[in-house]
Amino acid sequence: MYPEFRRETAFLDIETTGLSPYSGIVTVVTVHGGGRTRTFIADDDLEELPAYLGRFQLLVTFNGRMFDVPFLEVRFPNLRPPPAHADLRFLLHRLGYSGGLKRIEQVIGVGDRTGVEGIYGRDAVRLWEEFRRGQTASLERLVQYNRADTMNLEPILDFAFAQIHSRLFRERSPRLPE
Repeated sequence: MYPEFRRETAFLDIETTGLSPYSGIVTVVTVHGGGRTRTFIADDDLEELPAYLGRFQLLVTFNGRMFDVPFLEVRFPNLRPPPAHADLRFLLHRLGYSGGLKRIEQVIGVGDRTGVEGIYGRDAVRLWEEFRRGQTASLERLVQYNRADTMNLEPILDFAFAQIHSRLFRERSPRLPE
């Protein structure tokens, strides 16, 4: 499905202030796809996210079924996410890769973390709070971190697709009698 919908694929990642969609808030969301990368920020343009996502047919996340999408559904009760969703966490697990996004990036050798080395999800909360206290550089860093997470999903999906393709065609290739 991915090759047919590559131009209509939305790679998405969110940052929040907590782990529960009922007590935490969505602070930053980046959507990478359709030849563009766009970041939405709470109290600025986050309200535009649902309409923007409506242009896409395939949603790609890492642990999005358990985290990103539930947060967005609470934040936007009328949200209509793209009709198909590929959660790379579960896809990669089936391929034998486990762990968090950054660990998998390292193991398979993809992704670019330039400028956001050493930042993890828990730092996103701190950066947002610093921004709310007036440190604008913290928002810039948070956005850069979120964009790296989001944009790195594309080469991870390319990797996973190649692995699946290879396994499928290797398993289906006819065996010649000996």
